[in-house]
Amino acid sequence: MRTPRILPAPGISRRIAYLLLGLPLGTAWFTIVVTGLSVGLSMLVVALVGIPLLLMLWYVVRALANMDRMVANVLLGM
Repeated sequence: MRTPRILPAPGISRRIAYLLLGLPLGTAWFTIVVTGLSVGLSMLVVALVGIPLLLMLWYVVRALANMDRMVANVLLGM
């Protein structure tokens, strides 16, 4: 009598790759955002240099969100 063969669900390797890629990317993006916010807000109090820094951080966060969407589209097929 043969034992039945259990096949993994299709696309499971892409889902695992998305999860494994999420940890280092999430850590890097969190570091970028927290550093940008703290530097921008502290420079806003000291000088008006913080306004362009916060505006630049806004565009960086948008770019990171677009990159995250692209990774999700490629790996998860959404």
